[in-house]
Amino acid sequence: MQISVWWDYDHKKHPQADLQGSFQEKFATRAPLAKENKLLLFVGAVASGWLERKDGKYLQGMGRRGILDHYIRRNDHQKLISLHDPKPMGFKIEGAFHI
Repeated sequence: MQISVWWDYDHKKHPQADLQGSFQEKFATRAPLAKENKLLLFVGAVASGWLERKDGKYLQGMGRRGILDHYIRRNDHQKLISLHDPKPMGFKIEGAFHI
């Protein structure tokens, strides 16, 4: 199962929030639909990966390996690295990568 996190997201500032059809943000993709140079306007960080549920409960990959579509707004980078590491509840932080 694929999982995506969009941190510090503000839909009102998304340049495609009010568009119609396939141009409108419908949260069906790993990363926002907007071009990467527009992300800083409405989202602080984006990361996607695979969640293993069949052979164990963990995020697939080790360290940064296995993380897809990663983006961090420059002025939010320090905020994120200064946060305490979360304690996982029910899932391991990392594990073998396989599909």
